[in-house]
Amino acid sequence: MLSNNTGPHSSSFHEAHLTDLHAPRNVPAVSPADVTGVLTTTYGIHPKEHPKRIESYWDFNFKVATTIGPLFCKAYTHDRFEDARFHADIMGKLTSEGILVPAVISSLGGKAVNELNGLPFIVQRFLPGESLSNVALTPPILAELGRTLAQIHNTLEGRIISGNKFKISSWDPRQHQLLFSRYDTAVANFSPRAQRAIDSLRVQTDEYLPLLRDFPVGITHGDYHPGNILVAHQRIAAVLDFNEAIESWLVGDIGIALSYMNNEQIPLIACAQHLIAGYRTERPLTLIERAVLPLMIQLRAATRVIETTIEGGRESGHDIRLINHLNDPKILKCWLQELQEGSTRRTL
Repeated sequence: MLSNNTGPHSSSFHEAHLTDLHAPRNVPAVSPADVTGVLTTTYGIHPKEHPKRIESYWDFNFKVATTIGPLFCKAYTHDRFEDARFHADIMGKLTSEGILVPAVISSLGGKAVNELNGLPFIVQRFLPGESLSNVALTPPILAELGRTLAQIHNTLEGRIISGNKFKISSWDPRQHQLLFSRYDTAVANFSPRAQRAIDSLRVQTDEYLPLLRDFPVGITHGDYHPGNILVAHQRIAAVLDFNEAIESWLVGDIGIALSYMNNEQIPLIACAQHLIAGYRTERPLTLIERAVLPLMIQLRAATRVIETTIEGGRESGHDIRLINHLNDPKILKCWLQELQEGSTRRTL
């Protein structure tokens, strides 16, 4: 348990109003014609051409050229209406404060979240830019990533946001007990090397529990990685996809971002230093939070391994190596020294 009280981040907490992202769902199909119809009738927006489907892990996403410019349309397949309202309200508040997030467009009835084939449906401005996953990471971009993330945390701190701020999801590092319980139900499907890495990580996580229970929480992006960042002219142009936004450990957002930093030019420890330096220009980050960053990185890497395997995919050798790398006492000691000192002089 994360605390003495059962709460939304306990794997045993199942209330009817919470979305369980792991529960099976029968999802109706959404076609380009459906998107054209709802834009015309509900929003009064007229597409100039057939909506184009964008590949997505779960949802139905479309890019649409319209008379008011290019739009991004999403029909949620797993999140409920209260979850979508939460996402839309977050993006609205960030947009109003000048954070680079695509603006949500309301319908003719003034609603930010509408319905399409029984699914929550939102429309946003389609912002130009190139995915950061296709751009070489540099120290200035890493620092800006950290600074922007801190601005998101600051903007949402203490704000009343409509909709559900919790959902049952193993992708939330605060719900690590749920993650490990899902691993236990399918452990026979994992290779011996994956089992050793995940079992070792669970022991390490349990050792950190006394610290984790008191960690600062707030509204997090939940999926802050290069694929959800647009850049233009070597600057961040937009932060996308708040589907995984949830109330969780703020430092978890930093760990999630760093778990995706696979750069041959800049070692991971240096990526962490630059990103943290940018973050700390806008928001403090305690020594204890910095000390658990390697654990946060490992938890997201383990989530990718576990969920991919459960869904029948191949284990990621990179993620297993990352977990083992940060389980090495010598490497971990070096991390803790570097992050505590805030030095960029030495790299692994």
